[in-house]
This record gives sequence, C-alpha cells and structure tokens, in this order.
Amino acid sequence: MRTLALQGGGTRGKWQAVALQGLEARTGKPVWQSFDLIGGTSVGAFNGGLAAVGLPASSVNDFFDQYAPAIFSMHWWQFSVSRLFNSAKYSPFPLEHALQELLGDKTLADCKTRFVATAVDMASGRNVYFQSYGISSEDSTEIIIAPDSGIKMWQVLRASSAAQSYFPGYVWRDKVFWDGGSTGCNAPDMLVFTEAYEQAMLGEIKMLSLGAGRTAWPFKGADMVNPGIKTVLQATLEIAYACGETNEVWQAKTLLGKNHTRWNPDLPKDFAIDDASPATLAALALAAKSQFPDF
Repeated sequence: MRTLALQGGGTRGKWQAVALQGLEARTGKPVWQSFDLIGGTSVGAFNGGLAAVGLPASSVNDFFDQYAPAIFSMHWWQFSVSRLFNSAKYSPFPLEHALQELLGDKTLADCKTRFVATAVDMASGRNVYFQSYGISSEDSTEIIIAPDSGIKMWQVLRASSAAQSYFPGYVWRDKVFWDGGSTGCNAPDMLVFTEAYEQAMLGEIKMLSLGAGRTAWPFKGADMVNPGIKTVLQATLEIAYACGETNEVWQAKTLLGKNHTRWNPDLPKDFAIDDASPATLAALALAAKSQFPDF
C-alpha cells in the first residue's frame, strides 16, 4: 500500500506543493493516482486534500502565490483590535473564500483516493479524524467524520488548518475545530501508518513523508537551568509541539524501515509559518527545486 504523509507548517507548505508538482512530472500522473492513502495535518491536510480530490499539484502550488498573501495580511488597526479582544491574528474569510473557489461543493465522498486529516474538537476536547472512507462515529475519546456526514471538503481543510492564534476555530454543527497539530500529530506519519495497516492488513506499506522545515529553537541552554514561569510555559508548549512531530516520524521510520522515505526542506533560513511574502514563497519553491534537481 502506497501512502503519503504531509506535515503541517503554514506557508512553508509551498515547499510541499512544489515537491508534489515535481513528483507528478516524474511519474507522469496526478498525485492521487500514486498513493492509496493520503494523510495530512493543517497545511499538509490542505495540500493532501486538494490532491485527493484530483486537483493537479500545479494548481495547489499556484494557490500559495495567488491566495496566501491575502490570507496572511491584515491592516495594522485590524491587528491591534483583534489582539486586544481575541487571540486570532487573521480573519478566516480570505482563507474560506479561497477554499470554496478551489473546491466548490465537493465533499469527502468526492476524494479519488483514501484521505484522512486531523483536528481537535474544542467543545469536547476530543481528537477528530476526517476520513473519506468508512462511517461517522463518536466515543468518549475521538470523533470520526466520514462521507456520510455530508461535510464539504473546504470545511474539512478549514478545520484542520485552524491554527490557534492565527485563525479562529471553525464551527460546524455542535463542534469547534482547532488545528490538527493540536492532536500531537503535526507530522501525521503514525496516523497514516495505522490507517494503512488496518486497510492493508499484513500487506507491504510504503510511505513518503513530506515535512515543512522546522522553526528555530528559541531558547539558550544556559537560560533554561532555572527559568521563570513564563519561559517554562513557553518551552513546555514548544517541546510538546516539536517532540510530537519528531516522535511520529521516528516511530513510523522504525516500523517501516526502508519503506519510509522522508523529504524535509533544506531551507536557507527559518521562515515564519505566516510569511507569505513573494520573496519567501519564491525561496521555498527554489529550495524544493534545488533539493530535487531532477524534478
């Protein structure tokens, strides 16, 4: 079973889109035909979801140039007011408009290959898994939202990419979705492996794992021996986020061995996940092309 795992990372997902476009050029077929299961978190869910419904990687790549600057922009006065009363940095409407333009009325049932994405329901504290297969169900620890729910693909991608402090949560029925990275699988390798194992049974599983770079570690060792409480809280959040994705990749690689291939961008610097300037998008594209020159 051929699987694709796409990590979250905001606008650094541009690198993934260029890499997927190169993969299409190499194989001569759309991404969805190369994989039996695609899984993603946040912008990884976005890239994977667009590919799963059949959009060419070139369209996914063009999205970042066409829409990202408007999505990640705000007048100074809007920023000041939003941060005074709420945590969200950006309005969700440009993102939602872009997703609706790309996906229209497509639902989970319209995926051409199996697709899974993550979120967390802040109304109940449960992990959420959007699946283009199976049936919807809930228990005390998790929520599965499947094609029978009728949820639209743009809503799925909006939910999984509702990065806290960047966008407001997304409300759907009685649920309030936050970014899938909150589930601890910002790199969804083990989620994809688990889903593939259930479906492939004991058959061979191969995985291509696409990263999105890594934000620089913001602390100095000497300052962390006995830090203040604010620094402790910040560092704890950083560790929970960074270690979660690192462990996911490591565990999947340990289980799959040579059948696990990890591509992660060799970026010229650490780009902020909401940096959508033309220069940054161009640098991300160049990083992908330089890393894979035969693309």
